Order: sequence, then structure tokens, then C-alpha cells
Amino acid sequence: MKNPFKKLSGSLKKVLGISTLAAAVLLSPVANAELANDPFIRDGVTNRKNFEPGGKYHLFGSARGTVTNRGGQINIDTLNHLKVGNLDIEQGIIHGEITYHTNFSGQGHTWEVHSPFDEHASRSKSDKNDIIGVSSTAYSIEWTGDLKHPADGYDAPIGGGYPNPTGARDEYTYKVKGIADSVDIVLPEQPAFWQRMKNRWGNAKDIAVGGMTDAFEQGLTHNPNLSRAGNAAEVGNAVINGLGSAIGGGWELLGGNDAIEGAKATRDGIIMLGLNYSTPEAQLAEVNLLVQSKLGYDGLKESYARWEAENPNAAQFAGLTWNALENWVTKKGNTTGSYSNIEPYNRQKHYGGSQTNSSAAQAARQAGEGKPCPTCGQTQVSGTSTAPSPQHEPPLVKHYYEHGGSQMTPAQRKEYAKNEGINGTQCLTCQRKEGGKLSQYAKNKKKGNK
Repeated sequence: MKNPFKKLSGSLKKVLGISTLAAAVLLSPVANAELANDPFIRDGVTNRKNFEPGGKYHLFGSARGTVTNRGGQINIDTLNHLKVGNLDIEQGIIHGEITYHTNFSGQGHTWEVHSPFDEHASRSKSDKNDIIGVSSTAYSIEWTGDLKHPADGYDAPIGGGYPNPTGARDEYTYKVKGIADSVDIVLPEQPAFWQRMKNRWGNAKDIAVGGMTDAFEQGLTHNPNLSRAGNAAEVGNAVINGLGSAIGGGWELLGGNDAIEGAKATRDGIIMLGLNYSTPEAQLAEVNLLVQSKLGYDGLKESYARWEAENPNAAQFAGLTWNALENWVTKKGNTTGSYSNIEPYNRQKHYGGSQTNSSAAQAARQAGEGKPCPTCGQTQVSGTSTAPSPQHEPPLVKHYYEHGGSQMTPAQRKEYAKNEGINGTQCLTCQRKEGGKLSQYAKNKKKGNK
């Protein structure tokens, strides 16, 4: 498959080669895409009059006659729309075709002065619009224009060996493609002081009591897949996890998590300001990597594949293929290809050991109680070998190697493991079996980097 970005203008190619800001981010889908309706985008990208005579993107100087026979339009299809921390991000693919004629019949353009011709031209442009500290919208487009004065484009009578006259006119076609994104910072509303204290107490109780209960179950449940020494070690791990839950509860009661949320808001504000003062090309690249850091290579590939399946004609016309998007990713050192430059996975070091004592884990455990295990079908019951155990999806070792985890900081990975990385539960027995398989997976990565 050809790489269509080989033909892109310099400004679009710059988007593929600029480094990004790194951030610890939360991810959740956002509905009601607004990028295509942004006045800045409508004026700079989708307004067809930009490409007509007198418009800022018109390629052929002064035109003859008046515009008629308008056709086509420019579209922006949303590729990703999601929350990254406190940042609301939307990415879009720009594609479309504009056609029109300029009619100058009745101005003496007969066969005596008629001479058919074709002209071609192209240009590119990047621009952005900022509200400092609040939002930033950027786009980069390129367009090609064709001007044709057809052989039959003259006024009667017939003559000069030309086809039958159909009226003096010029025919214009513009093809447009590019990328755009918008970023808005949306800070959560803070509850009143006493409500926050009430919330802290509830969260602290859930973290401490729930986490210690889970640790107790872990310590008393015999694992048939482990030796006596292995089960003894698991009891030791349970004690450590229980202590961690008690400490975590105290941290929440003292307002530690509120402080973390404040730090996140500060971090996202700094990122927003960085985008405000960056070039359009830099913003497009930086936003792409913010999204990549959470969706990962597979997520971006899935997003593009979904868009391509839903818009096959647009994908062909726009000249965008997954090869092009791969260039975005692999040029930034994503986790595709060889893992030789990635530090071998270590659960304790990279994700902070067991992370099942968070509020998200407690919620997952409660939701799984009494439900069938999605792996073996056994009913999940606390205090037994089928106790509901919070599940990371993808498993943390695969998140590390295949979904951008290795590119995060330790703090970012620990936050991920405690919150957005948790997706449901499976029974304790199945989770332990899965742990054995994943241990081999990690060894293979360490040995062969495959």
C-alpha cells in the first residue's frame, strides 16, 4: 500500500515530526462532536467560498464571469473525541471536493477567440485559534485546483473545428484534505468543604476496609497452582496489601487525593497554555500523542479502521491510509515493532504492585459479587476461591508493552492501574491462572523482544 503522505506539503509533513508534551491522563468517551461546527474551522476549512473567485484559497487569479453550477462540499469526520484528564479533545479528518463553473456567455466569446486549456495548482495552509488558558483549535490542509476551459465552452455559432458550443464558461475543481483538532479545558466543579470531608470519610472507609478484606481473602485462599512456599509468599503479599489499604485510607481522609486532583488540574492547565503558544503543526502533533498515550497504537489503528469502514469513498478520496497514521505513531517511538529500547516490565516498579484497594477496584468488586466469572462461568463469591478480583483490561503487562504504558512515567502508570485501567472482575482462581500465562508473556518479551 502506498504511503500517501509522501505527497503531502511541507506543513503537513512537519506535523509528523514534532515531539509532544507527556501527561498522565484519564480517558472516557465524549459525545456530541463540535469540531465541524466550530466557527474558526468553518471559516478556515469548510467554507466553499474560500475556493471561489475572490476567496483566500482561490488558485487562479481573476476569474471570468459569474459563479454557477456549484457542487460538492468539504467534510470533517471525527476520528477521536475523548477526555484526557481535564482536557476535552477532538481530532478530525478533513476531506472533500468543491466544483463550480464561471459563466461568461454573451460577452463575445465565440469560436474566433476561443482556445481550450487546462491549468493545475496547489497550496497548503496551517492555522490555529486560541483562547489563552481555555481552548485551542488547529488545522492543517492542502488543496489542489484544476481549471478547465473546455473545447465546447464557447458561444454559438459553431466554428473553428470545435465541438458544438454549450456556452462560454470555465470549470473549476478543488480537492481538499487535511487534519484538525480542538482542545478545551474543562475543570470539575468542586463540592463544598463539608461535602468533600463527607466524601473523604466514605472513600477512606471503602479503601481501608474493602482493601483489607480483599487482602484477608487473598491470604486465606489456598492457591492449588502454587507450592507451600508460594502460598506462604502470597500470605506475605496479603499482609503488605492490607497495610497498604490502611495507609491509603488515611491518605484519602487527610485529603491527599484532593491534592492530587489539584495537581492534575494544574498540569492540564500548563498543557493547555503550551498548546496555546505552539504552532499549528506542533499542536496537531502534541494532541495526537496525548491521545496516543491513552488509546495506544492499537486504539489509534482501530479508530482509523472504523472511520475507513464507515467512509470508504471518503478514505479513498482523501488519500489517507493506515500507513500514513502509522508514520505519526512510529516516528514518535511508540511501542510498535521492536521492544529492544524498553526497560523489561516490573509490576512493582512500573505499576506499584497490587492496585486492588482503590475506589474503582472496590466498585468493580461490588459489581462482580454474585455474578458469573466472565472466564469460567463460576459464581463470584467473596471469601472463596471464586472471589471477585478486579481485572485490568488490557492486562498491565500488555498495557506496558503494547498500549503505551512504557512511555508513561511511574506516577502515570500507578494512577492508571488504580483507576481507568480497571474493567470488571474475574474470579480469583482464573486471575491466578491468567497471571501464569502473562508471566510467560513477560519473559518472552524480556528474552526475545517479540
